[in-house]
Amino acid sequence: MPKVSVCMATRNGEQYIHAQLESILLQLAPDDEVIISDDSSTDRTVDIVKGFGDARVRLYENNTFFNPIANFANALGKAGGDYMALADQDDVWLPRKIRLTLAKMNELEGMYGKETPLLVHTDLKVVTANLEVVAESLWRFQKTDPQKGVSLNRLLVQNTVSGCTIMMNRALRDIALPIPPEAVMHDWWLALVAAAFGRIGHVSEPTMLYRQHGENDVGARQWSLFNLFRLVSELGNSKRDIVRIRKQAGVFLQRYSKLLSARNREMTGIYSRLGEQGCLMKRYYILKYGFFHTGLVRNVGMLLIC
Repeated sequence: MPKVSVCMATRNGEQYIHAQLESILLQLAPDDEVIISDDSSTDRTVDIVKGFGDARVRLYENNTFFNPIANFANALGKAGGDYMALADQDDVWLPRKIRLTLAKMNELEGMYGKETPLLVHTDLKVVTANLEVVAESLWRFQKTDPQKGVSLNRLLVQNTVSGCTIMMNRALRDIALPIPPEAVMHDWWLALVAAAFGRIGHVSEPTMLYRQHGENDVGARQWSLFNLFRLVSELGNSKRDIVRIRKQAGVFLQRYSKLLSARNREMTGIYSRLGEQGCLMKRYYILKYGFFHTGLVRNVGMLLIC
């Protein structure tokens, strides 16, 4: 029986971690495991985890990353399973999450083989801090496309993979680690690697309650025409974000230059250096390589600030 490792990064999560860990353990097999990497929590997070007294939970405490990317990478590195599922500390998994993502993973492995880096992600329900449903589908809420959004040219520009829903196989974990500090987020880096060297599959059914409580590292923001005006009004911040995203692409190119196909190597290089081009050439390359976001409004905003 394949072993699943659930990898969770924690820091000061006492308010919600009990419900999350409980929802995970209820659907794990006896030989599965939960790897928890705690990043210097100063509240009762560690005590709550230890209080479960479950042999499947492996806690690594006293880390001093002060960084969720490094914390997740640490958990991934310690996982011993055939498949790794990422979990945030403040959500709640729905009962079919492992079953659905594992079934999709098995389908992909049947098509592409176990040695191919594979990633599965799913839709989510957006909920309040008290688990009241805000949106039945994050994908509809944010107007993202789980199919078009996971090609490498699209992922260089915008991440459409929610890390808290990810399941990956060992082949992806091994080629993706270590995650560099220049990565915008761990899930974005994992999605880039999967798109470049393997396959990404999705499950349309929401598999978890994505809790919004004001302290999320990323969070769910509904996309509308209002966001275009906000994007333009916060032009300085938007351009800084774009510089950071292009830097991520440059580091990705450095790491995997010898492994990338000729086209993907060229495309990634062009995107990483897009800031060196004049406005007309930027738009030319955006159109040539399809460096598009999901949705017309996002692309209009991108062309306005490129």
